[in-house]
Amino acid sequence: GDEHVEKMAFATDIDTMKFHAVEAEKAFLEALRISRNAIKNPILLYGLGMARLKQRKFQLALNSFTEATKLDESYTPAHYGTAECLRQLSTHQQNKVFEFVS
Repeated sequence: GDEHVEKMAFATDIDTMKFHAVEAEKAFLEALRISRNAIKNPILLYGLGMARLKQRKFQLALNSFTEATKLDESYTPAHYGTAECLRQLSTHQQNKVFEFVS
């Protein structure tokens, strides 16, 4: 019934978001490649980090956020992204330990 339709719609939304995150990651990587000759931009690195975070590429996202904060220590969104990655990585590690112990 309606619950099944809602679940399918949610799954489609997740697939769409993941597709958009993959495309966004490619676009940010291209923008960073182009701007390599110019000054690195913490906003581009933050965007790349968010695209990677949405794909659950936590370590790569963390690298992007860390690089952004090195360029501009006052760029708050990159600090938020760093914290979220560390939280996700910690949760992921705890789940691995739990699976191993179980």
